[in-house]
Parts: sequence; C-alpha cells; structure tokens
Amino acid sequence: AVVTDPVLGRIAADLLGVDSIRLWHDQVLYKPGTNGEKTKRGTVGWHQDYGYWRCTDHPHMVTAWIALQDTDLSNGCMLVIPGSHRWGVVEGSDTFFEQDNDKLRERFMRKDWKEEPCILKAGQISFHHALTFHGSEPNPSSAPRLSIVAHLMPGNTRYRKGRRFHPNVPFLGPRPYDGKPFDNDEYFQLLYSRA
Repeated sequence: AVVTDPVLGRIAADLLGVDSIRLWHDQVLYKPGTNGEKTKRGTVGWHQDYGYWRCTDHPHMVTAWIALQDTDLSNGCMLVIPGSHRWGVVEGSDTFFEQDNDKLRERFMRKDWKEEPCILKAGQISFHHALTFHGSEPNPSSAPRLSIVAHLMPGNTRYRKGRRFHPNVPFLGPRPYDGKPFDNDEYFQLLYSRA
C-alpha cells in the first residue's frame, strides 16, 4: 500500500513533469547496525539507479526513499550528490554492491562532487532522479536502519532491447519486442494519472 500510494505517484509526476506514473519496482532495505565496529559491511556503493535500469527507453525515472525510523549519519543515512543527475548516464554506474566507496569516489568524482546527507525523520520521504549518484556508509549504531523504496517511472515507459537485463523484463512476456510498453497493471501498477 505504501509503494502504490497515489500521493507518491502525484509527487513523482510533478517532479518529472509527466502525466502518469507507474511502479517500476520496490525494495525493503535493511542496513544492519555494526555497533561501532570498523567494517565496510552495509556499505552501499556510489551508483546511479539507472545503471541497473538500462532496459528502459529513457532514464527519466525517480526513486522515493521512505525512512522507517529517524535516519541520519549516526545510522548510515543515504548520501547524495546534488546536481549529479545532469551528468547523464555514466557507464559502469551499476555499483550498488561495491563496498569501497573511496575507490568509487576516485572513479566517478567530478569537480562539483559534494556529498550531502539525506537526513529524515521516521515517515519522511526523499525523492531522487534515476541519474543522481548516491550511496551510504555502514551503520555504526547498534540498531538496524530500515527503509522502503519505491522506484517509479512515467506511464509511457517502454522496453529497450539489447541493454542490461532486469528481473522486470520477463513480466513483459516470453519474447518482448523493442518498444513494448511497461503497462501491465498487474506488475507495473498505475499510481497516478492526470487523465
């Protein structure tokens, strides 16, 4: 119910300047607490979400990140690079699972690289474009950091053949054609439409 809420769809439509929004997919994120232990466990590598979504015909998508408890630097909040969505698609940005953010900074850094923490109270939501670089460091607290994520796309998003595989592609049927719309309401629920 949270990830298909029409209010999320309306906000996403306004942010993207489109008439309709569908759910691309959702996630529940569990970042374990390390209780101050020096570790990289729980690191989310600097990445662009679109690095994983190259099977769609455009990167004009948005992520809604919903905090389930107060989230800040003390429990490994998300860090974003404001303005990085203007850099375009960066090849090799599918680095969510890489644990060495120092190496990723060296790889992706530009002169306007400035890390900003995404500090949220429980229940608050942040939105970021699919091309925005983001990641997080381990959670040094003793409790897990929990969040729900809704990845959202314009209602007219289509399949682009020959690019990266994504687990959503089989929901288009056994042999999806290039340009097939992601419009199956069972899997890509329509959250909002201005019509």
